[in-house]
Amino acid sequence: MAKKRDVLEILAEAEREVSVGQTAEMIGTQEERKVARYEVEGLTIDTALVTDSPYPYEIAVFHLSYKRGNWIIVETYDTKEQAAQGHERWVATMTADELPDELRDVALDNVSVLHDELDGDTAWRVYPRLDGGR
Repeated sequence: MAKKRDVLEILAEAEREVSVGQTAEMIGTQEERKVARYEVEGLTIDTALVTDSPYPYEIAVFHLSYKRGNWIIVETYDTKEQAAQGHERWVATMTADELPDELRDVALDNVSVLHDELDGDTAWRVYPRLDGGR
């Protein structure tokens, strides 16, 4: 179990020096942040610019067969071009005849990092496919 001082140190390391106004300005509108989006019934793959991660771009997958239909951050990127290429790969992966056995959450937002630090285990990040393949 982490001591209170340890938790405060972890939070201090993860904290960003950005005011609320600056954050709103950096985020922009959803349309401005969007790199690509794929959406069909039961599946959404969203690739966007983010401000809650050390990497500026990430791909999130929503699929009813994983994490009970909640979002999973599956990849992060340094550039918009890399994110766009990754988006195409994830669309191909998630629309293939056979879905992956599991998806791994790679989110690096403060809450996820804190969870890793406090728990000391990243097993919570692995989400097996729930429906046997499709």
